Formats: sequence, C-alpha cells, structure tokens
Amino acid sequence: MIGNHVRGQRDAKPLFQGDGQLHRHRRINAKPAEFHARIDFARREFQHVGDERYAPRRERGSIGSKTNHGLLQNSAGLPPGTNALCRPRSPQARLADKTHGAHAQSVQAVDVTDISTDTLIETGTGAKALVFSSPAFHRLQLQHFVLFDCVPFIGVAAIIALAGALPPHTLDWCLFAVLWLATGLGLSVGFHRYFSHQAFETTKPVALLLLILGSMAARGSMISWVAMHRRHHQTSDREGDLHSPNLNSADLSGRLRGFLHAHLTWMVRHDYPNVTHYVPDLLRDKAIARFNRRYYWWVALGLALPAVVGGLASLSLAGALTGFLWGGVVRLFVVEHTMSAINSICHMVGSRKFAVRGDNSRNNSWLGLPTWGEAFHNNHHAFPSSAFGLRWNELDPGFWFVRLLQSLGLAWNVKTPSTAAVARRAALGNATP
Repeated sequence: MIGNHVRGQRDAKPLFQGDGQLHRHRRINAKPAEFHARIDFARREFQHVGDERYAPRRERGSIGSKTNHGLLQNSAGLPPGTNALCRPRSPQARLADKTHGAHAQSVQAVDVTDISTDTLIETGTGAKALVFSSPAFHRLQLQHFVLFDCVPFIGVAAIIALAGALPPHTLDWCLFAVLWLATGLGLSVGFHRYFSHQAFETTKPVALLLLILGSMAARGSMISWVAMHRRHHQTSDREGDLHSPNLNSADLSGRLRGFLHAHLTWMVRHDYPNVTHYVPDLLRDKAIARFNRRYYWWVALGLALPAVVGGLASLSLAGALTGFLWGGVVRLFVVEHTMSAINSICHMVGSRKFAVRGDNSRNNSWLGLPTWGEAFHNNHHAFPSSAFGLRWNELDPGFWFVRLLQSLGLAWNVKTPSTAAVARRAALGNATP
C-alpha cells in the first residue's frame, strides 16, 4: 500500500504530496494516472510484492505506519517510518519517477527488513541502499527457480527416458537450434552487450526484439538481469557478488560448493539490487519498461511458438508435443546451463590474458561457440563496454551478430578497443597463459 495510511485513520497525512490514500485496495481521492504510476513497478516488475495481499503478515501496513516503525527502525540507521531503500530520494530516482511511472517510489511498498549499513552508499541527499532483501522477494526467487530451473531438468530427464517412444524428428532439432540461437543472442547481445554495457546503439524495434528474445530464455526480466549484472561487475569475486564461485575455502570441498553456488543455487535466494541505482537509464525508457513488464508473456511465447510450428508442420498433436518438448523445455534447459557456465566455469578455470584487479574472470575458447562468445570472459571484464571480438580467431557469434546488424544499418557506434589499448592492457602483467 502507498501512502501514510493506518487502518482506521483515513484522515492521516499522505506520505507523498498529492498522493491519494488507500484503504483495503480502494482508491480514495487519487488521480487514476498518478495512482497507477505509484504502484506500477511493485505490482508488475516485482510481481505483486507491493500488494498487501501478497506480503507476509509481519510486512503488512503502509510505509510510515505504526506497523512498520519497528521493522524499519535501525535496519539501516535511518529514522522510524523512513524506507531504507529509496528515501531520502536521489535526483536520479526523482527523474526516474517523473519519466517512468514512479518506479522508485512504488518500490517503497516493499518492506525492507534485512538491509545493513555496509550495503549503503552516501548520495548528495543521504543514504541509499544498493541491495535489499525481503521474504516476499525470496519467495518469488524460489518460485522462479522451481519453474524455470527445476521443472526443465525434470522434463529433460523424462524426455530422455521416453526417447524411444517419442523420438525427436528433424523439425524438432531445427526448432531447438533456431530458438537456442535466437534466445541465446537475445541474452548475449541484448541483455548483456546492449542493455547492460551499451556496447553499441540500435533502433528501438531492434532493442525491443532483443528484449523479447532474451526474455524467452526465462533467465529473469531484463531490468532485473541487468541490475544484477552491473552489480556483479562492481563486486566481481568479492563480497556482494551474487554468483561468485570464489568466496568459499580453497580446498576441494569449498571449490565444489562455490561451483554449485555460482552455477545454480544462488538463484534460490539472493539480495536484490536497487534498480533505481543500477538501471536508472532503463527505467526512464517507457517502451523498454513496458515490454519488460510482459516478461512472463515472452516466456510463454517461447514455449508456445515451437509447439504451434511443430503442430502445423506435422498436422498432428504429436508434432506439437515434440516441438514443445525440444524447442521449449530442452532449449530452456540447455540455455540455462550454458549461461550458468559463464558464472561458474569462466570464473574458476581457463586463461587470463588480462590482469583484472579483484576478480578471477577467465577465457575458455572451447566454450566460445556454445556460449555465443560469452566464454571469452576475461576479455569482457578487461573491456566491459566492448562488443567483444578482440581477436579474429576468437569464435564470438554474438559479435558477428552485432557486425551483421551494423552492416544492415541497424547498429552503429559499435565499441571495440583499439589494438594499442589491448596491448597496453595486456602489458599490465599478472596474466596467465
């Protein structure tokens, strides 16, 4: 709930100037546009976390009410009734509010209980949390993990067991290959190189297409993915890195635990980066944010499309089923573990052509093609704003795709380091063969 409303006190002063007050999900004296702007992000981007119906009982009550004073007091060294996530408001957050549906203020509907002072930074207007944690968010993370990580694993096991009775056909392999490539490029070129690092510029239709293709991979909504990735670069292989494999002991047991965490289990429960800090540029773009909120639509499209094509091509339900299984379920499973290998393998083993202070990023040329070029991970950490393609003999399908867009006039200002810059960086030392 938004506003400074305590149940039974309808005349309480609103938290924000011009806010209407809410009482049991009923709007009172609120302008429709402003009301929907206030709750847009919490209900859509965060899948209803801001709605009292979905919050755990101890989180209920609006920000600033008596029910929240005890929870927020001393959680981040801020006064009672102050939300540690987004208050005091930064100039960037206020700009994001004005330009895209008050994303930041609507986040205040989430009760933040686990913020500590080491996750705060000082801004011109006061403290600002870099990450936050909430039981409601952890439930959503677990649900997403079960749906798009556990279920595909079980599905692939069942498909293998039933391969004799329901074998894949040529069309199924084609559907798998096409959607694996399309959704992989959506992640690698779209989510990573374009949205996260702005390694090139493109048209709005191409950007939206990349967002849809990346979302079809079911690795999380683009804005969430980018926020987590930018934080990964900020804290790579140090405390605060969401999926580093190198934060355990150096013995075999610690290495195995680190690999499992980076590859899979970090997704079960983790802190959530403050999007108003990490992705204000994306929050300002109304079209991008609107398509981002349709995340589950695009996941469903990625599952329905191969089923429809398989059914129409074979004119049978069996063709629709195998198309769904191979172009949908198996493809989700393969893309998931391919991307996870970047977090795990490419931060544990491989070559280091460049010394990157503080992290253990590695290149693995044998993974270049299957990871759409992402396995040249040490190159990426050395030159994060590059579109990759540092050397001609590094197989990087993502970079080839960017060059294809550029040749068609659909991409420009493609960023790549000069030969001299690469040589200077390599000369810094501490690189391994």
